[in-house]
Amino acid sequence: MKERGRAAYRGRAPKMKENNGLESILKDYCEWLNKVSKYPPVDYYDCDLYKVLDSYYKTAMEMINKLDYTKQSINEFCGLLSGDSKGIAGLYISALINSTLKEGEMTVIRPGIVLNCLGYRHSRGTLIIEGHVGDFTGTLMSGGQLIAKNKAGRYTCSGMRGGKLAVNGEIRSIAFDARGGEVWEGNRQIYPPKPLLRGALKRLVWGVRVAIRERKD
Repeated sequence: MKERGRAAYRGRAPKMKENNGLESILKDYCEWLNKVSKYPPVDYYDCDLYKVLDSYYKTAMEMINKLDYTKQSINEFCGLLSGDSKGIAGLYISALINSTLKEGEMTVIRPGIVLNCLGYRHSRGTLIIEGHVGDFTGTLMSGGQLIAKNKAGRYTCSGMRGGKLAVNGEIRSIAFDARGGEVWEGNRQIYPPKPLLRGALKRLVWGVRVAIRERKD
């Protein structure tokens, strides 16, 4: 099923479990897609990207706050997705997680497809994502931990301000506008540079300045 204002699900329509909230999430997701279809389209190369993403995310949060669902239903919903033609499903899933995940808690999701913007505005608790993640993982993250068990796409940690983002596999690229937190690729910290490296760079700059002064003298 193609995603045209409706959700795309894997296989046959799922059998709903009583009281776990999955049916409510599926219905709400379809309504959210229809609502945000009237918003400016997400252009990941637009200078107003964060403003557009926030409009999608805040609408999702407003709608989700009225739902009654469990962490298990979030994972079931992730497994049912078979398409994300607009590249925005990760925003809705992030809103689901951020509305329920509390400080000191942990949740694991296993998306059936690669999704962009997972971990959007993550601020507390630990989120573990099984499988590959797409572009803009951890965008505007401000706290907590986000662990991706496999590879990550482009512009990881865009606008990040805090927390720890760890990717077990390869990160295709990190964003240039991160201002805080830590990003790890395997067992190697890639943002910010380790103090030893920063110290070496400072010594190099100091050495160059001294050499220039000596030549002038």
